[in-house]
Amino acid sequence: MMPDENEMPGSPPTPNAGRAKAVPLPPSLAVWTGYLLGRASQQCRDYFDALVTPLGIRGRHFGVLAVVGEGKPLSQIEISERLGIDRNTMVLLLDDLEAGLFVTRTRDPQDRRAHLVALTSAGRDVLAQGTRLAQRTNDEVLSPLSPDERAQLHALLGRLF
Repeated sequence: MMPDENEMPGSPPTPNAGRAKAVPLPPSLAVWTGYLLGRASQQCRDYFDALVTPLGIRGRHFGVLAVVGEGKPLSQIEISERLGIDRNTMVLLLDDLEAGLFVTRTRDPQDRRAHLVALTSAGRDVLAQGTRLAQRTNDEVLSPLSPDERAQLHALLGRLF
């Protein structure tokens, strides 16, 4: 894909730059809302990952940081359930975040089999930066929609969960 002439060198591609012409939606699939949701989701993930990779994380790591940053330390199982991520994958994500010094894991004093996860100072900083980049991703990916259409889309998607 050719970069958009408005992009800065080294910046992530504009989400819609050239895609409509370069990769048209297959008509046989474009009739399915699930397919369109999947394509939109992939576009968001790819764009967001490109933005947060310099912070030492990926989008899935950001999700963990966001949930842990909501309040008191949580067990690995609680985080896994809230994000809908299987436990084995959660362990791998937490290993990455712990190696990056973004979270700590300590034994739960109430249940020695469980680990509680908490943000470190570096984790709070990356969460704050990632939150700004998540907003940028929303703004960029949803730029073809008006503010009212964005709100309507958000409300409709929220009803599915």
